[in-house]
Amino acid sequence: MKKYLITVCSLLIFSGKCLKATDIMADTSSYSLEERLLASVWTHDRVHSGRTMEDVRHDFTARFGKPAPPKRTILRWEHKLFLTGSIKDKPRTGRPSTRRDTCAEVKASVLQSPKKSLRKRSSELGIPKTTMLTHMTQDLDLKLFKPSLVNELSDNDMDKRHVARVTFNISESE
Repeated sequence: MKKYLITVCSLLIFSGKCLKATDIMADTSSYSLEERLLASVWTHDRVHSGRTMEDVRHDFTARFGKPAPPKRTILRWEHKLFLTGSIKDKPRTGRPSTRRDTCAEVKASVLQSPKKSLRKRSSELGIPKTTMLTHMTQDLDLKLFKPSLVNELSDNDMDKRHVARVTFNISESE
């Protein structure tokens, strides 16, 4: 195991990539960076050690306690690691999500003025109303207050209302 650890450390130094301990998932993969990296290094090392892919998959299961990925996936990880120097996937295309970035601003705004309307708060912070609604309902677990106009009852209304009377006939059966 020490040999593998040294190989992984030297690989990280030579590749110039810095992996943080908080980077558990590289992307949408169900395997962590550590799992992907070690499987790639073990696969690359198997040529020198005379081990088979089944041995690598068995070691993966023994080390991480979950089923190993298919052989093709591990070979793809190895190819990517030694070709690009990184095990991470390319960034996803599309519009990036900024909801997590603005969550602190919304929370501070709600704490500062909790009675402000959603529309006014979104225009002041420059955040779309739908994003603001998502922040408040999902991230901050708030329920929105929708004011409604309630008419007062006058004396005439009291006379006009109908009182429902319910009578119960209780008959004792013997």
